[in-house]
Amino acid sequence: MTEENNILDDWGIELFVGNNNEYYKNKWRDKPERQNFASWNWPAFLFPVYWLAYRKMYFEALLYGVIALLSVIIPGSGLILRIVVGIYANSYYRKKGMRIIIQTSGMTDGEAGMYISKHGGTSVLSIFITILITVFLAIAVIAGIVFFPTGEKGIYSQNAQSESFTANDLVFSFPNDWKLYEEENPFDLQCVSRFEDYSTVSSCTAIQ
Repeated sequence: MTEENNILDDWGIELFVGNNNEYYKNKWRDKPERQNFASWNWPAFLFPVYWLAYRKMYFEALLYGVIALLSVIIPGSGLILRIVVGIYANSYYRKKGMRIIIQTSGMTDGEAGMYISKHGGTSVLSIFITILITVFLAIAVIAGIVFFPTGEKGIYSQNAQSESFTANDLVFSFPNDWKLYEEENPFDLQCVSRFEDYSTVSSCTAIQ
């Protein structure tokens, strides 16, 4: 614990954290050595992916984004994920800081300073990039819903009542509203069979 506290008091940890280093040093002090500990970080809870990007934890931000997208299929899991990040953000951030500083062992002060600055500190630019990525994904999802809707009415409607007609002893069934669709989008029905007499039809395609 003493060695770890010495590192936390070192100039390297201040360089690693950058903005608001006293807050994190107070959160880390006297906590279990090299173990996870519970505390609370409001920015990490409210804006998890942006907090991670701001603190230059790019891989973690990407991982959180993927997990957050997958969590939408489970109601309430997104909030649980945020709470977990809020509780353990300070602990995980300390582990990264300790790892970076230990890696500078044997370097000169100048080399160590450059290494810590590269892997630590903060990045406002990363927040803007993350926001742009978020907006782009949102636009892509909205565009997909608008231009590629599902459950479209017409000849592909599965829930509408259907009517049938017979051609060459083959029975074709269509929803009742297919005529309206056909008037607006005239098409010919082209069917494919493995047999010359069309006794078994493998597929049919509407050719406009």
